[in-house]
Amino acid sequence: MAGKRLSEKIVYKRYPYVSVVDIVNGKRIEKSFRKSEGPYTVSVLPLLNDSTVILVRQYRPAMRGSSFSKSGFIYELPGGHVEKGESPQKAACRELEEEIGYTAKRMKFLYTRVFTPWSSDAGDSMFVAKNLVKSRKRLDKDELMENVPFKAKEIERMLKSGEISDLSSREGLLYWLSMIK
Repeated sequence: MAGKRLSEKIVYKRYPYVSVVDIVNGKRIEKSFRKSEGPYTVSVLPLLNDSTVILVRQYRPAMRGSSFSKSGFIYELPGGHVEKGESPQKAACRELEEEIGYTAKRMKFLYTRVFTPWSSDAGDSMFVAKNLVKSRKRLDKDELMENVPFKAKEIERMLKSGEISDLSSREGLLYWLSMIK
């Protein structure tokens, strides 16, 4: 599934940065960091059964030609941004249906983690989806992905080999593997 890159240019989009001066334990701390100001992301661990998870094989332009993926396709858990006014759980349900075409009778919150606490307050909430019911995919026009079910043994191999490189996916899958052992 190799594609052809038609164009590439360097662009700059300014993110909201905050500069702060804090006094903590008598010490003056001056830092600048990216302020997320609201929506962050969710990741979903969709389980077909106790020993099978669905990953998406998704095209990520930034990964194309990298040491992670020559073709630009990588394996990930489904997920995405929390829309303004939307709860993380609602976002997880929406992303699950949009990206893999399933709804979940059970959507359980696992944890929230901060990506880069040294440079941003943005976070990602992880959910596990069980008792999946087939629905309909609704991919965004710029999304190219396919569902791929994997057994635990294959996930272990892919994690060890680095074939799964996305940090949120690696973390969620390691959590799942630790729970089924």
